[in-house]
Amino acid sequence: MTETFTFSKFCFVVFVLFLFPSLNGQDTTWVQSFQYNSKTRDSLIQFPTGDHNQYEKILMYYNMRCKGALVSTGADRNKGCGEWDYSCNTSVIDSTSLDSLRSTHPDFIISGLTDDYFLYTTRPTYTFTDYNIQNVVVNSNTGITKIQAGNHQGNATVITKNHNTYKAWYLFKSSEMPSLASGNIAGISFKNKNSGKLSFLKIQIGHTALSELDAKAISGLSLNEVANRNITFNGSGTTDVYFHKGFTYDGTSNLVVALSFTGNEQDIQGLEILGTNISDNTCIGNISNDRYLELGTQGIGNLTVDGFKNIKNEITIAFWANGNSEILPANNSIFYAEDVNKYRQLNVHLPWSNSSIYWDCGADASGYDRIDKPAVAAEFEGVWNHWAFTKIQLLEV
Repeated sequence: MTETFTFSKFCFVVFVLFLFPSLNGQDTTWVQSFQYNSKTRDSLIQFPTGDHNQYEKILMYYNMRCKGALVSTGADRNKGCGEWDYSCNTSVIDSTSLDSLRSTHPDFIISGLTDDYFLYTTRPTYTFTDYNIQNVVVNSNTGITKIQAGNHQGNATVITKNHNTYKAWYLFKSSEMPSLASGNIAGISFKNKNSGKLSFLKIQIGHTALSELDAKAISGLSLNEVANRNITFNGSGTTDVYFHKGFTYDGTSNLVVALSFTGNEQDIQGLEILGTNISDNTCIGNISNDRYLELGTQGIGNLTVDGFKNIKNEITIAFWANGNSEILPANNSIFYAEDVNKYRQLNVHLPWSNSSIYWDCGADASGYDRIDKPAVAAEFEGVWNHWAFTKIQLLEV
């Protein structure tokens, strides 16, 4: 058994252990701890080794004194020792037994987790997502008629290995396809240079009365998916992509064809998809390598602050977000920023557990500026929503 004792100044402590090895004999073991001239008043006192069951009783003796035997009085409060000039705390630690009234505490506490278990691994983990694609097996291509839309010159490169992601809408006017009668459209042909693969190539087609395309117009289009799979291009020339579901053309309308894919340089290799330079607004797309950040139930991502250096009196932070409907609403901060004094300068709860959106911007020692607004589930989970948080600091004259 191990004992620990804590004393303030001017203590003299002796322990007496009474041994009862048998009914016919007894002995006493003395353990000297502190003396008046000891240099420490806080120490761990080890009891003698051996069978502690042989000790029946442990007595502790201690004396407390005031140096010079001076004790303060009501008339002279600074004469010597007073009622608050000492304390004596004794803690007994028994490492071999458990306290019947001991308090309990879990072995681990994991933020945001209330389950009784937590799965973990000591190896790197990876996230795999299953996607459904529609493969096509062509048994025969006899009886297929190819119709060229417009004057395809192949004088422009539309897709290269620099375009790891791609999405574009193309408008084909009925006047460019005079020989295309109503009926089933079974595929589309690409003019390409070199070999490569486009992963997750998705093609959608729809009728339209539009004569030009812009960002607002394409948002209201109704399109049918006709292809969704990996397409390999073997060598330069023309590559036919057959649809897994044919599109029924009405014979008179213009057509909008939407193309998108997600790939990488290793798959695309030297492949180039060729097109034709035109002057009218019949194509709109995005060839930048857009990505999104997928977050779990906890964790942070640190960003650089270089972009904030020139921000003074106005700020707008905009982004797209698609919340996990299985988790939200829950307490979270989609972004958070502090200054050198640890004052909260930027913060958005999207949402908090009460389904309200909070926008905090600007703070000092007295607190931070905040506005909030109740939200419905469709505004923060299950779908992509665009958010813009703005503050303009009005200058007082």
